[in-house]
Amino acid sequence: MSISHDQIVRVLMRERIRLLAFIQVLVFDSHTAEDVLQDISALAIQKSHEINSEQHLLLWLRKSARYKAMNLRTKHQPQLFDSQVLDLIESDWAMHENAGSSDTMHALEQCLGKLSPYARSVVDSRYRDGPVSYTHLRAHETRA
Repeated sequence: MSISHDQIVRVLMRERIRLLAFIQVLVFDSHTAEDVLQDISALAIQKSHEINSEQHLLLWLRKSARYKAMNLRTKHQPQLFDSQVLDLIESDWAMHENAGSSDTMHALEQCLGKLSPYARSVVDSRYRDGPVSYTHLRAHETRA
């Protein structure tokens, strides 16, 4: 029995942050990681008839992300990791996949919600937008 499109979307929404983090480890760029996630999400829906369960979907998404990231890297950058290192990253990621991520994410959201607007912009700039310069932060601080 294949997985439904609704199930795929639910899994993608639930696992989005974790998948993005996994992909970003491979491509070193948050924007490229977003592009890879979008590509494999669309492909998962197209190939839903080949996917049997949520667990199978998660494995399929990681494998697809890995291949997509490797293809992008070979086109645009020299390959930094050989396949053995990628295997280790993937197996380590799989071991932590079932850890209580929703509890952790909920706690993180609560902590972030307590930050001042400036402090939140610093965290967003670093972890959502990538490294940020001190000059950029000072300019933002004077506007706030």
